[in-house]
This record gives sequence, structure tokens and C-alpha cells, in this order.
Amino acid sequence: MLEIKIVMKKILVVCSFNMYRSAIAEAILKKELGKKAKIDSAGTSTINGISPFFLTQRAVKELEKVDISKYTSEKINKRQIDWADSIIVMEDKHREYIVKRWAEAEKKIAKPLNVKNIGLLNTFNYNEYKAMVKEIRLRLKPLIKTLM
Repeated sequence: MLEIKIVMKKILVVCSFNMYRSAIAEAILKKELGKKAKIDSAGTSTINGISPFFLTQRAVKELEKVDISKYTSEKINKRQIDWADSIIVMEDKHREYIVKRWAEAEKKIAKPLNVKNIGLLNTFNYNEYKAMVKEIRLRLKPLIKTLM
């Protein structure tokens, strides 16, 4: 597994559905980095055009003061892989998915953040979503510092 220092300007964040974790990470990175980087996100197992889960939206709005209600999911594609200088994945399975389809992308992929997908738990516990936002922010903190 490669561990790379993210120093580039175009960052792609990947999770499974692009409605929870990567949407949160995209919002945090855009908020923190502003015009210092271009951020996009995608999912390995999603379809295009789905809004983030309402509790995800609420938690990001409350904790990050960012409105993601107009955001919509996108399935990862070759255009995004080619566009990105660095790729942040939530789990190793996302790295594997990418490398299996686009081997040349492996050198762009950072060590997984290892943030669990609470969306799969079908939970309506708002505190779980707030905890996920906090965990993603904490795991992104070292990467954000390298880009500041």
C-alpha cells in the first residue's frame, strides 16, 4: 500500500454511495481549502443524481456550516480518475475498485481514511451522523495541513 503526501491541487474523494462519507469530505475540504484546491467526489456503487441522505445534510450544516442539499451523487468514472492529482478513499475496497479498473491511478491514491459507512446500518440516529462528520474531519486534518 502506498502512503503518499497529498500536495496536488485536484483531489477526488471516493466512497461507496457518494451520499455520506465522500460528500462530507468534499464539503470539509472545500470549506478548508477554498481556492487552494479543486475538490470532487464520487462513489463506486452509486447512480448519478441522488442527494445526500437528509441526516448527512443536517449534520454537515450544523457542524461545518456548509449546505450540501444541492449536491448530487456521481458514479466514479475515467474522466475523474484522469482529472485528479490525488485520490482519497474511505476504505481499502475503494482503492481496490479503482485499481482494478484503472491501474494507472494507484500512484495517486492516498492511504484509506478507514471511516465506516453508517449508511449501511440504516440508522436514523442523528448522533451517528454527527460522529461521522467529526471523524472524517479528524482523519482529513493531516491532509488539510499539507495543502495549506
